[in-house]
This record gives sequence, C-alpha cells and structure tokens, in this order.
Amino acid sequence: MEQYIDNNDIYEMKQQMELLKNKLDKQIIINDKMIQNAIKGSLNKINMHGRLTLILGIAVALFTPLYFYNMDFSIRFCAGTFLMLAFTSFKTWAYHKEVWSIDLSAESLLEIGNKVATLKKRYENWKRFGYPMLFVWILALGYEGYQVAGEHYLYFMTGAAFGGIIGGIFGTRMNKRLIRQAEDLLKEIKEIREER
Repeated sequence: MEQYIDNNDIYEMKQQMELLKNKLDKQIIINDKMIQNAIKGSLNKINMHGRLTLILGIAVALFTPLYFYNMDFSIRFCAGTFLMLAFTSFKTWAYHKEVWSIDLSAESLLEIGNKVATLKKRYENWKRFGYPMLFVWILALGYEGYQVAGEHYLYFMTGAAFGGIIGGIFGTRMNKRLIRQAEDLLKEIKEIREER
C-alpha cells in the first residue's frame, strides 16, 4: 500500500512539474515577444530615418544639379555636385543595408547589437570625410557663383550661406538623432542581455 501511494504521489508530482514547465515556456515566449516588440519599435525608428535620408538624398542628387545648370553654372560644377550627392546617398544605403536586413526572430541580440553599433560608428565617423568634401564644394560654389552672378555675387552668396546654414543644421540634427536612437537601442539590448 505504501508503494502504491508513493507511485501516485510521484505521478501527481510529474503532472505538476509538466504543468509548471508549460507555464514557464509560455512565459518565456511572451517575454521574448515583448523584447522583440521593444527592439522592433526602436529599430523601426532607425530604419525610417535611413529610408527618409536616402529618399531625400536621391531627390537632392537629381534636382540640385539641374537647378544649378538652369542658373548657368558650368557642367563640371553640376556634374561634381551630382557625384557628391550621389556618393552621399550611396553611403547612406551602404550604412543602413545591414540594419534593414535584421530579422528579429532569427538573429541573436548580440548580432543585432553589432549591426546597430556598426551603423552608429559609421555615422559618428561621417564628419571625417563629409565636412572636407562639403568645404571643397562650398569653395567651388563660391567660385562658380562669382562667375555667374557677377555684380550680384554678394546677394547670391548671402542666399547660398542662408541655405547652407539651414541645410547644415538640418543634416547635423538628423545625424545626431540617428546616433542617439542607436545609442538608446544599444542600451536596451545591453539591459536585456544583462537580465538574461
């Protein structure tokens, strides 16, 4: 009789253990989905930023040289402007393509974190060649503007400076926003990894 009770107790304990295991598995799945949703929200912001920047870059690369050409700027300056803007659009695509391809269900937090960290580092390093390239373009703009505007050069350069300042502020803010979004996502990933 004693053995029969022990077998019954063992059977009940096994059933309870199985029930607890199923509940725990469900809770882990729910936690994983919550983590994926949190990361997905931050990742979507970064991806939207990259897509918007790429679309704007392509539009500017196509229309700005035409604008300068219609103002009688040299073909060489227009071509240089197009190449510079096309290059920056290409770099935006190259920087973001790894992040755009992230599959939250298939990649680990470490892999996602590495891709986002690489994107952040690239944006931080953009100034190293972006600003010198911009400086050369501004010098060329000043030279070409003097050739085209003649006695109205001061008015032309005032308008160009105003546009350049607005564009510079806008671009710098977009760059800083992406870096901040990447930092926030990396912080989220680090916190999740430390909790596990």
